[in-house]
Amino acid sequence: MAPGFTVPAFRAFTGTVQRNKATEGELHRVGFSLPGHRCRETRQHWRNRAATQPRGAGETESAMRHVSEGITILNHYGGFKTACWLFHHGGEAAVIEMPPFTRYRENAPYSDAKEVTDRHGIFVKYAFLSHSHWDHCRTLPYFRKKFPHTAFVTHASFYADRYFRSLIHSIPWRRGAYSRNVQTHFDMVFNDVIWRGFIGGEPVYLIYAPKHSYTDLLIVFKGAMITGDWYIGDLVDCNNLVRPSDKIASINMVMHLIGSLGYGVHMLFAAHGNNLYYDVDFFSVMEQCKHHHGGRGASIRGRFVRGC
Repeated sequence: MAPGFTVPAFRAFTGTVQRNKATEGELHRVGFSLPGHRCRETRQHWRNRAATQPRGAGETESAMRHVSEGITILNHYGGFKTACWLFHHGGEAAVIEMPPFTRYRENAPYSDAKEVTDRHGIFVKYAFLSHSHWDHCRTLPYFRKKFPHTAFVTHASFYADRYFRSLIHSIPWRRGAYSRNVQTHFDMVFNDVIWRGFIGGEPVYLIYAPKHSYTDLLIVFKGAMITGDWYIGDLVDCNNLVRPSDKIASINMVMHLIGSLGYGVHMLFAAHGNNLYYDVDFFSVMEQCKHHHGGRGASIRGRFVRGC
């Protein structure tokens, strides 16, 4: 727990969240199709296309985007173009986000991550998710199989999320390789509001802060924060899963923790990799997030780059 952060304050914060997060499973009834099933074309058609248009040996490297020192987007995957990230330093790395992908049209994210880290001799120490929604964690069991020596870390809210449990249960078993027991998919589960690890000696933080969902984790590394699907600069998000009072409590908690740690956050990256903010005033942006701007967002001072 961060210095200056009192136990009663944490209990008051988490108590409110615990009372409200149970509604998320009822509100968030999102239908989805498994990758490859949404296409009108047949599977054989895409097999034929893949055979006639083989992937080049260096295509994975060419699709990568280095957005900051030690922070790389491997590629964007699936219909929602969710980014799969790599935090790396001192020969170690963490993989962030495990999105779905369109079979026979693009490589699997876990295959790309394995190829890149093996090629550069990097040990994948951790794997993180920003939240429990399908477009961010659909390939979790496949990452587990591809990286058996990696520690998969999450918050206890994942275990309580009915949507996440239904997602894991919906993934088809293949020769018994994947378990439908949610608890087998993670090696480290924390109940506190903050978790700290080290990647090659460089600290990485996970901060539990519900705003877009009741499983939201902000991921901080080398002065950057991956904000998941938070709508930056506005209290409004793309859904109504989290109550406004809980959103404001989360934002205040994040500001308190970052201030207590004395950690400088000056970059904010959306998990999809489509909005990248550089040279921002972190506390000013967080203040803007506590106010309703009609879904338009606030004017954020800093350098904005729209991702690839």
